[in-house]
Amino acid sequence: MRYFKVIKDDKVIDVLKETEICYLKYSKRHGRMMNAKNKSDAQAIYSSDCKYIWHVNTLLNIPTDNYDTVSLCEIDVYEYENLRLMNNMTYEEVVDSVILSLIEGGIL
Repeated sequence: MRYFKVIKDDKVIDVLKETEICYLKYSKRHGRMMNAKNKSDAQAIYSSDCKYIWHVNTLLNIPTDNYDTVSLCEIDVYEYENLRLMNNMTYEEVVDSVILSLIEGGIL
């Protein structure tokens, strides 16, 4: 199985398993995204929680500017699990979050 991190503006914003990627295609007629029949027709993907739709820079262009463009970078299962557990935060962001919660809790 292949795993990917979704990158926007040099920041990891999501992680995906290859089998969970839902490919989408823009319908001009309906003015919205619909499931793509083939990956070769795809223009975008859903986020892992299906709340966001992103254009992937390696897929076909979308005729509207309503979607952010991201890139997919293949990663190993270890990095995938770590990013998923940390809600896609870097190690530095996790440390900052813990320290902030300790300060706000009056411990530090």
